[in-house]
Amino acid sequence: MAWEQSNLKLYILIPHLGSVTVEWCKMFFCDLIKPPNTRWLFGRGAPIDVTREMLVEDALKNNASLIAFIDSDVVPDHPDALIKLIRYYYALRNRGVNVGVISGLYWAKKPNPVLCAFRKVKGGYAPIAPKQPSNIVEVDVVGLGFSIVNPDVFSMPKPWFLWTQGRKYLAEKLGEDIGEMSEDFYFCEKIRKHGWKVLVCLDVKCAHIGMIRINSDGTVSSMRV
Repeated sequence: MAWEQSNLKLYILIPHLGSVTVEWCKMFFCDLIKPPNTRWLFGRGAPIDVTREMLVEDALKNNASLIAFIDSDVVPDHPDALIKLIRYYYALRNRGVNVGVISGLYWAKKPNPVLCAFRKVKGGYAPIAPKQPSNIVEVDVVGLGFSIVNPDVFSMPKPWFLWTQGRKYLAEKLGEDIGEMSEDFYFCEKIRKHGWKVLVCLDVKCAHIGMIRINSDGTVSSMRV
């Protein structure tokens, strides 16, 4: 595709709040296939919404032509997962789809895991089912743990990310009646209001790792040592 021969300047942004596992490091530095001219930025020590905002600002200052988020607890199943997601992004854009964010598929780290891709329902959000009629699905919100973001979305006013769980007053100060939500939900809701699509790719699958490991099929296992 054309982007593969172009001067794509991809910035991978990695927010993390604690230590990083050897499994994740091996994935990112050894196994994961990245386009030429890929750069990455790490951030830690601030609330997750602040970290995401600062990382995006740095990427934009360095003229990123494409932005990816890879959280430090998300591990894709296959080394070509990032390349596959980028190809989907550009294929959709070439078809005229106003892609704001396209995410890989992983499960939330909960006692009863649910997919981190949701549609609005009365009273909140409901996770999508694992089986869908297409491998690219439009949703209302996604987790940003393994995602491609169109840099053009950041022309919208700040804040781009805002954690309002337990801090609803922050949204109220902005005159936004959005309730309590995580920074990725806030981001997705905001870009959709500005006309961008939120998509999830069902064949880019990832594990979600921590004290336990939520595998890409939703099963739970203990971390390997």
